[in-house]
Amino acid sequence: MPRRERSVPRETGLKSIDVKNNNFSSLLSVGFLHPDLGLGGAERLVVDAATGLSHLGHKVVMYTSHYDPSRSFDETRSGIFPVTVYGDWLPRSLFGRLHIVFAMMRMLWLALCVAVWHGRRHDVLIVDQVSVCIPLLKIFCPYVKILFYCSFWPPRAGFHSTYSNTHI
Repeated sequence: MPRRERSVPRETGLKSIDVKNNNFSSLLSVGFLHPDLGLGGAERLVVDAATGLSHLGHKVVMYTSHYDPSRSFDETRSGIFPVTVYGDWLPRSLFGRLHIVFAMMRMLWLALCVAVWHGRRHDVLIVDQVSVCIPLLKIFCPYVKILFYCSFWPPRAGFHSTYSNTHI
């Protein structure tokens, strides 16, 4: 019987990481893409992740399409990591409607700006909440690892509150 060759894992391009012992062969450059950096549960999780990575010595940058320092967590104002805004000029809705469509447009614009101006600087890009921009990032940043993260999204998000559960 012929001996089977063992497949060799493909090179990922990421640096060596030993998570158990916080031993990194070299530090990573991580970019977070978050649609609207304000006060909320999803924002708290992203800010905590960015702060934790910064404290481990990694270079972290937070990219967002809206940021108001007066309505944000202290860590975003303290200088632990920079916050860069692209697309604050884009509307959030049209006459109180189409919130999700405009959130996708704003995230696509944010991803395009990050990919063109900052994409090659990062080892990892962490996309939060709106995944529509991932194909764009894969095209413009083929060697960057992309991680999508989304906290629990309510099943009725985007639906008008007068709809019953039978309409979903």
